[in-house]
Amino acid sequence: MGVTGVGAATKGFGKALKSFKEKRIDAINRKIQRAGSKRGVVHQGYIEEYGEITSTKAKNKKEYKAEQKAKMKKIEKNLPKELP
Repeated sequence: MGVTGVGAATKGFGKALKSFKEKRIDAINRKIQRAGSKRGVVHQGYIEEYGEITSTKAKNKKEYKAEQKAKMKKIEKNLPKELP
């Protein structure tokens, strides 16, 4: 008879070793896969995010979010105050 409960202890171990980049890319892939026939429409929204994730120097999700927020503020600052 084998040792019981060993599988439960190691089941989620792989998740702890993944970086936030790998986790987010896996989540994007799952969302695209689950979209079914709407794939063309769904994946277009994630192309830019994928590029941002792969090029970031952030080490965790919190740093990545702060980096993205700073980029958005910079973009908003450069936009004209009133659009014609």
